[in-house]
Amino acid sequence: MTLIKFGDRMPYIKPEDRDRADYEISIDANVQELSDAIKWIADDDNTKLSGLCNYTITQLLAKSLKGDGWRYDKINTAIGVLECAKLEMYRRLAAPYEDNCIQKNGDISEYEDQCSNPNDQHNR
Repeated sequence: MTLIKFGDRMPYIKPEDRDRADYEISIDANVQELSDAIKWIADDDNTKLSGLCNYTITQLLAKSLKGDGWRYDKINTAIGVLECAKLEMYRRLAAPYEDNCIQKNGDISEYEDQCSNPNDQHNR
């Protein structure tokens, strides 16, 4: 899997802010180093990999948002960040992968009738 550069795939972040983040905190280099370390520690164990990713993301959010203490707005922001990151990953990776698999292997019969009718109101 290719690492997506921070500055290449976040169209809602202004180019000057991407450049500043890449320059000031070396996002690309640091994320690559972190990713390499996580994969090295996990040593091809998917359970370990999942746990390390969860731990790393939790630490990043906690250290970035906690400040002088936790308040509802910070907790809400953290949850919102996680939800949006999840949705972005699903939209960019999982949905196209699933669509490709449907094209290759066919859809399940329970969805075929519903999703193949362009006039169906649920399919709009």
